[in-house]
Amino acid sequence: MLAKGAGSKSAVFQLLDGLKEKVIKEQAAQKGIYDTQTVDCTDEIALREGEVVEAKSAFKEAQFAFDACTLSKGNAEKAQTHNEEALLTKKANLKSEETLRTKQKEMFTKMDEDLSKQLSALKLALDYISSLKESQSTETIVSFPQIATNIALSGISNGNFDDVVPIIIAFTEITSQAAEDFGVAGVESSAITSIENMILDMETKMSEQRTALREDDAEDTKNFAAAQEVLGAMITKLGGELLQIGEHITDMNTCIAQESSIMGKATKKKNRNDEILGKTIIMCAAFEKEYQNAEAARVNELALLKGLRTVVVEKLGLMDDTTSKRVEEGSEGWEASDKTDYGYDSKEFSM
Repeated sequence: MLAKGAGSKSAVFQLLDGLKEKVIKEQAAQKGIYDTQTVDCTDEIALREGEVVEAKSAFKEAQFAFDACTLSKGNAEKAQTHNEEALLTKKANLKSEETLRTKQKEMFTKMDEDLSKQLSALKLALDYISSLKESQSTETIVSFPQIATNIALSGISNGNFDDVVPIIIAFTEITSQAAEDFGVAGVESSAITSIENMILDMETKMSEQRTALREDDAEDTKNFAAAQEVLGAMITKLGGELLQIGEHITDMNTCIAQESSIMGKATKKKNRNDEILGKTIIMCAAFEKEYQNAEAARVNELALLKGLRTVVVEKLGLMDDTTSKRVEEGSEGWEASDKTDYGYDSKEFSM
């Protein structure tokens, strides 16, 4: 009877022990899952936080480059405007120099032609006077009115009319007198010599004027060539600078577009990883809560099993000292415990 009773008691304790081992095994399995989840959560959070930091860094670098390229483009555009205005001014200056030189050349050509005509008229007059002095013929005097007219016209063209007036008067006096008034040959030598001297003086004056005129024209030509060279060099330089500025602006536009794209991608990357990080923290907090709830439930289960065992020990212990001794020996490991008795360290995941 006692043996049979002892077997029943042993079965009760075996049942309680089996339930306890089951709870402990569940606890160990849950702990393994929780540890894996903890490692995964830690790695995932570190990954996402790193991605956020990397995205912020990329955005900051792109923003710096974007601002630098924008500033450089603005300065280049100002320089472009300045150079375009300067180029227009230099081209206008060159056009003015060309127009001025054209007018100067036209004026020089006319004055040189007029002086040359006057010198030709004076030379012709000298030739007639030389012929007259050699032939002492009154026939030559007949040509004096035409000679005087040529000298007068050329003088008017050159603005030297006051200089030719005495010569014209002298020619007129000679042609208006009768041939017999000029001696045997019909010509007064002193009057002819006087006219010749006046013409020679005028010829010298006109030659000097033409020489000075041609020297001035040569100097104007030289000055125009120098101005043309300087302005041409400046125009070429400004044109080259504008080309370089245009290329720089194109490069800066490319830079701005690229850095803007990088900033956009970095912003999307940060937002995406911020979202994943937030969901990961929520998920890991849920893992933590699930583990803590399961841990609390198992602690309660162990406490309940311990209470049942205590009741059994107390009841069965009153019936048989031998059985009670066996029961007491079998009660090892049923002492009151909490989470830390099983070596479980929880990890808090904050939002």
